[in-house]
Amino acid sequence: MITATQLGRWLRPAPVFFLLLSCWGQLAEEGQRRLSVGDFAGAVPIYAELVKQSPANPGWKLNLGIALHMAGRDKEAVVPLSAAAGAMPQAFPAHALLGTSLMRLGQAAKAVVPLQRAVAMKPSDPQGRRMLAEAFLQSGQPK
Repeated sequence: MITATQLGRWLRPAPVFFLLLSCWGQLAEEGQRRLSVGDFAGAVPIYAELVKQSPANPGWKLNLGIALHMAGRDKEAVVPLSAAAGAMPQAFPAHALLGTSLMRLGQAAKAVVPLQRAVAMKPSDPQGRRMLAEAFLQSGQPK
């Protein structure tokens, strides 16, 4: 049986936990708002903080990668996009943007696999197919 003392000890940290959840929720909303209005540079520190606070959350890594990619910071975008693609294999944006960032960094051979995965998810996407073809050409790999 749980005593009142034990219950009190368990519940004491709860307000702090719920305060943290509320703060994270507000940060996530602000990050999403900034992404939606095209303020990618402004979204980067928000998602970087969310990833720092909850490194196991692949959605925040994906959003950080999106913000970095869209802000033109491809070298930095590769790590969170790779992590998101690994944790969420069906996340089209993670694979497509990872491949695109790698292409913009001149790493066509590394871009092939994420672009193949993106094209497999959306075979009718002409931009994805074009990027994949370009990756094959630049890397010298046969299709």
